[in-house]
Amino acid sequence: MLDNRNYQYAAWGCIAAVAAGTAWELFQADWSGVLFLGVFLIAAILFVSLRRRLPALFSFLFALAALINGAGWVFDFWDRVTGWDPIAHGFTTFAGALAVGFLVFHSSTLHFRDHRWSYAVTIAAYGLALGGLWEMFEWMVGVEQSYQGVVLDLTMDFLGGMIAGGVAAWAVENQPREQLSA
Repeated sequence: MLDNRNYQYAAWGCIAAVAAGTAWELFQADWSGVLFLGVFLIAAILFVSLRRRLPALFSFLFALAALINGAGWVFDFWDRVTGWDPIAHGFTTFAGALAVGFLVFHSSTLHFRDHRWSYAVTIAAYGLALGGLWEMFEWMVGVEQSYQGVVLDLTMDFLGGMIAGGVAAWAVENQPREQLSA
């Protein structure tokens, strides 16, 4: 279920769309957009390339998050669609924490199978840390934000991380032991 080949195909489709968006931003000479989309493009390619260590569903979810963020930038959905930014933050943190957490703890998942709550809390903490780092990145590239916007983004990052922790704990519990130790 977690490694269905169709997730791989869908992930590569998302990556192709993000690459097209990156090319568009390059054509428009929007260097912030090129940087923003480039970060997502590279991360998505890395996650999908780790198919032997990361379940295909987790790579697809991150590629989808990259597409959501890319569409937000290219089509200016941040300002045009109410709620796009908080939803993008929550989903991106969910997908990123799920993928990063699974990769970091892949070799120790047998241990975490017996301590699912510890695993879930650790993944949630990764989500909040990734969200904080992303907020710093947005500040460095000059994304204008209010204090309330940053607090809302970090709240959504927290929620996304918590959901990722729950999904990661579920995945560890429901994945066969031989796949966890591979």
